[in-house]
Amino acid sequence: MTQSGVEQKATPFQLGRHEQQDGRPRSTNGIERPGEGDATQPGGPVNWRGMNDDEAVAFARRTRDEGWNVRFIEVMPLGAGEHWSADSYVSSAETRARIEEALGPLEPATLEGSGPARYWRLPGAGGVIGFISPISEHFCAACNRLRLTADGKLMPCLLSDRELDLRALLRGGADDAALRDLLLRAVAMKPDRHHLDERIVPETHLMSQVGG
Repeated sequence: MTQSGVEQKATPFQLGRHEQQDGRPRSTNGIERPGEGDATQPGGPVNWRGMNDDEAVAFARRTRDEGWNVRFIEVMPLGAGEHWSADSYVSSAETRARIEEALGPLEPATLEGSGPARYWRLPGAGGVIGFISPISEHFCAACNRLRLTADGKLMPCLLSDRELDLRALLRGGADDAALRDLLLRAVAMKPDRHHLDERIVPETHLMSQVGG
């Protein structure tokens, strides 16, 4: 959590500045040591200007040198409201340009799954580079996600405060038909687009409270 109130994921590189084990960051041990992790599962640094945007090239290089799969995620104003600063925002296009300037042009790529990332690859790389661009290239119309919060609320959209109370239904002894109806209602509530460009932002939950 930053002082501005916007939630930010720390990267392995940032964590490594503060915690070391045998001279290397503990946070990367699991994916760097054979048999202890899976670097093919995409990791996702959230780009934040002045905090970690200078690490994009280092992450991208690992897709070529070590076979990592990496996704760069545009920062979203979740639970931050008016405290979110556009000055901290880094677009996917800017991140990609920085990578290509340092490492050469990216080629289109695919990665199995149904997530929102658009994937690219450095020539000859074993891993891929994905970009999740909810601000600059929103993918709302194709979104297939529902999110369940820790307190039992079902959220049709991460960038909206609308939610349905699944916990109350379960604790009330609802049958399968009622649960199915709730899920269908949640899908029907999914919006065509978010409204961040109109400065309408979610206020209820931080990412850590939503999960995923």
